[in-house]
Amino acid sequence: MKMLVTAIAALLVVSAIYVIWQPFFDWPGFRATIQEHLMAGSWQMTITPFGMAGLIILATANFLLIFGGLATVWRLFDGFEKGNVFTAESGMLLWRSGQFALAGAISMILSRTVAILLVTYANPPGQGILAISFGTTEAMLLVVCGLLLVMGQVMMIATEIEAENRSII
Repeated sequence: MKMLVTAIAALLVVSAIYVIWQPFFDWPGFRATIQEHLMAGSWQMTITPFGMAGLIILATANFLLIFGGLATVWRLFDGFEKGNVFTAESGMLLWRSGQFALAGAISMILSRTVAILLVTYANPPGQGILAISFGTTEAMLLVVCGLLLVMGQVMMIATEIEAENRSII
């Protein structure tokens, strides 16, 4: 499992490099990517230096959030590899990975909204866009977050009960 986490992290690093490279060396492609993914290809957008800086900050925050979650999952699987499966630490790491997933779900909703505002705020009056979307992807991620949070909490409580039972016997 740690190999899978490493592969995902490597893929994210390559993606981050591409996201940094594209505006400088393929501006039309960058605009087309934003137009396609944010605006569904149909609305006017005006990318200003302020808007570009905002997009960079947004992307950086999301990448850091993802890497934080991957680091937590890495530590969880590292503990599993060492035989620390049902421990308070593994419960806490599972719960923390649920927190990162919850933050990611909230970030998915807010980031798209903020990104659309950033690329349309300089449009002519009356052509700015405010779009908030919530779909099945976000809903399913929230379900997974809930499961991770509950399972992590149950695991922490179970290890406390198990430690108390050992002290009695």
